[in-house]
Amino acid sequence: MRIIYINKDKLTGRMAQHIYGWTIVFMFSLVGPLVVGIDLGYALQFAVMFVVFNIIPVYQHFYVLKKYFYNKKYYPYVALLLLIIIVNSFLNDFLYSLLYTWDKPTVDWFVDIPAVLVITTAVKLVRDGYRQRLRLNQLESKQLEAELSALKSQLNPHFLFNNLNNLYAMSMDYPEPLSKYIFKLSELLRFVINSSGKQKITLKEECDFINNYIETEMLRLRENSKVNTMINCEDENKLIAPLIFLPFIENIFKHGINPNTGALEAVVEVKTFDDNLYFLTSNKTYNYVNQDCSNDKKIGLDNIKQRLNLLYPTSHKLSIVNEGQYFKVSLKLEL
Repeated sequence: MRIIYINKDKLTGRMAQHIYGWTIVFMFSLVGPLVVGIDLGYALQFAVMFVVFNIIPVYQHFYVLKKYFYNKKYYPYVALLLLIIIVNSFLNDFLYSLLYTWDKPTVDWFVDIPAVLVITTAVKLVRDGYRQRLRLNQLESKQLEAELSALKSQLNPHFLFNNLNNLYAMSMDYPEPLSKYIFKLSELLRFVINSSGKQKITLKEECDFINNYIETEMLRLRENSKVNTMINCEDENKLIAPLIFLPFIENIFKHGINPNTGALEAVVEVKTFDDNLYFLTSNKTYNYVNQDCSNDKKIGLDNIKQRLNLLYPTSHKLSIVNEGQYFKVSLKLEL
């Protein structure tokens, strides 16, 4: 079963905005010819033609704008922009000659398309800037709320941290697994405390934490448990929001353990390619079966979705698939 998250209100609102925008373009294209005395039938044809012939290059440019210009990749952006103008100008000229008998110079398309792109780009930049300011205000509000909450509960983690160190010292006379578990637990807690006030940490730090978390959890499981980890995050220059993977890893150990044998079978993979990060998990499902509406699962998924939407609003793709026997998570981030 594939779980796809779609905000219907948001999608409907965006579609309405685009329809409204193209309606305005159509009306302006219609009024212009009518003002200079052109027949209504020809004016309607011109308005329809203007919208149809410009809608493709506009959305092509929106894609290039988002992928390259917003990511400060200006050289490929300019090259692709010129390609969009040239290809669509010749394509429109060819289609125009097939559909209409009256002549339109090819050079006119090299004026029409850039003019439309300038206007639509200006509108998009203003709209995206406004949305970004709203997201930043929301993020700052959430961050302040989280920091206040952390300050209120700061005594408890520090108290626990200090006592874990004491337990570690006391456990040296006891079997090694106990002392190792407590030591790793204290390291995990140290990371959580140190990263709680940071917006970004290095990807290597995040991956080291995930490795330590998995190793700590494996200490309490049966010997026949197995988690295959393929984590490649050695690039010190890549930054990521802290603890972004933790909810998914926690779910593996919470819902992926066989209730009969106590064994766990799972895969965790983290890899980077260019400026993209790919995070994948897969585990056999036991506790997830028939619990798709459980409160803890819903709250956990809602929290991570909300955090991803705030931190990576246009640069993440999350897929959660329950195939019955296996539960899989796939997350792509643009770093």
